[in-house]
Amino acid sequence: MKHRDDNTNLETAGQDSFLDVTTNIVGILIVLVMVVGIRAQNPIADPNLMPSPAETELADLGTQAIRIEGDWHQIDKRLAAVNSEIEARSLEREALATMIAAAEKEIGDRRAKLASADKEDFDLHREIDESKAAVEREKAELKDFDSQTPAVEQVNHYPTPISRTVLGHEVHFQLADGRISYVPMDEFIDDVRNDMRSSGVNFSTISDKVGVVGPHNGFEFRYTMDVVTDRGRGIIGLRAKEFQLVPVGVQLGETVEQALSRKSEFRNSLAAHSPRDTTVTLWTYPDSFEAYRQIKEELHKMGYATAGRPLPKGVLIGGSDHGTKSSAQ
Repeated sequence: MKHRDDNTNLETAGQDSFLDVTTNIVGILIVLVMVVGIRAQNPIADPNLMPSPAETELADLGTQAIRIEGDWHQIDKRLAAVNSEIEARSLEREALATMIAAAEKEIGDRRAKLASADKEDFDLHREIDESKAAVEREKAELKDFDSQTPAVEQVNHYPTPISRTVLGHEVHFQLADGRISYVPMDEFIDDVRNDMRSSGVNFSTISDKVGVVGPHNGFEFRYTMDVVTDRGRGIIGLRAKEFQLVPVGVQLGETVEQALSRKSEFRNSLAAHSPRDTTVTLWTYPDSFEAYRQIKEELHKMGYATAGRPLPKGVLIGGSDHGTKSSAQ
């Protein structure tokens, strides 16, 4: 009996050891499962498993290729739409050309069927329609023109616009290169008289006497004189058959701005001549028309009558017994 009980205890002890081993194995498996789960949630990067730069670049190029292919498909769709639109417009243009040709043919057929009088009437009505259309276009252009604000230009008005021949005293000025210079005509005439008196020649024998006096104020006076005779009275006097004033200096006179100042040679030359009986003659070259306008306006303010004598470029101031007198305003 006692031996049997010992065997029973041995069996019981073996079963307990088996259960302990099994329990330990199950616990180990549970721990392994938990470790695997944790590692699955937090993977550890393995340098050997990281993609290389070439693989990364290849992946980027693949992405770009996919995007470019998508853009190409979009462009292809747009190009197809544009080609479709062009084709539709071409068809419309062809249809319109066909309609125009048909209309012209119909007009030609109708004219061919009409009598000559009817043809004239037809053409007349057609010209009337075209004229009406032209009138409407002109009205539209005129309306646009009227709607525009024109530039305002000031025009100076002078109280004596009618010119009159100068019979009294004249004072002469030259306008050239935008400068004004006094022409001492009175001084030259006095010099000519003195030259003739001092020459000691017999007036009855004078025929086209040529002489030069000056210079004065930058001019020389070159003249040709002859004798004025009368059958009953004999010799009456001398006259200047022709004359010319030749500039002998450069940049004669003063600028317009200087001339219009208070103390100028221009004003000083006029100081001895009253505006009541003096006409100012302006010999003007083409390059000084604007200066002429300014000087004339100032002379009008000063009360002087003004005569304009335009000169072509290169022509000298001069006169002859066949010339004309100045006309003043």
